[in-house]
Amino acid sequence: MNVWRITKIIGRKSTRSSLSKWPARKREIPGAECASHQRELQALLCLGHRHQLVARVVLAPSPAQDSNVIVTTPEVAARHRLGSVSDLADVAPRLVFGGPPECPIRPFCLQGLERTYGLHFGRVLSLDAGGPLTHQVLADGDADVALLFSTDSKITDEGLVVLRDDRHLQPAENITPIVHQQVVKRFGPGFTALVNDVSSRLTTEALRSLNASVAAGGRPGAVATAWLAREGLA
Repeated sequence: MNVWRITKIIGRKSTRSSLSKWPARKREIPGAECASHQRELQALLCLGHRHQLVARVVLAPSPAQDSNVIVTTPEVAARHRLGSVSDLADVAPRLVFGGPPECPIRPFCLQGLERTYGLHFGRVLSLDAGGPLTHQVLADGDADVALLFSTDSKITDEGLVVLRDDRHLQPAENITPIVHQQVVKRFGPGFTALVNDVSSRLTTEALRSLNASVAAGGRPGAVATAWLAREGLA
């Protein structure tokens, strides 16, 4: 059983929360499957409401995901012809992997890489959770492969190669708006349609770019407004 992490909450409060015991899904949620996810997540929230949680409405998930990704440098990818995580199978014993301290016991980190892909790296470095230390050891060549997060702007800045999760180890982490029921009632279908339109345009690559702008000193509100303007939504 996997975890669906909700990273975008719209309503009286904005928090980052998680729902456990959520079925594993593919990395992207296309078409009819997207509607199915929406219905299932709504059912879970309704169940919670019967236990005195605030009533909320699930809107359409965006294509953007904030998930674990396995990355390498262009040099290592070219040397070993790496494009997917499966491609690591034969060369992993000769490579150094870097990840957070808890990685060896996490089902979506080393534990999952071993079970799903049969990967056994020659050496494992205990680093930070997708932070500056991980980026530094990749840049210095002290690690060949590492775990980062898909919305990390430095993946693009540093030209890192994201290896395709071809056996779908990682659960769907699509950013999903959850809106207080009273907000939907107050503003009506136009509000719902607008939020869904924003979500439909939000890709993982767009989030990386937005994060890069904020990291470079941009104010989050101004960065978001500029993106909305470019998308014709402001």
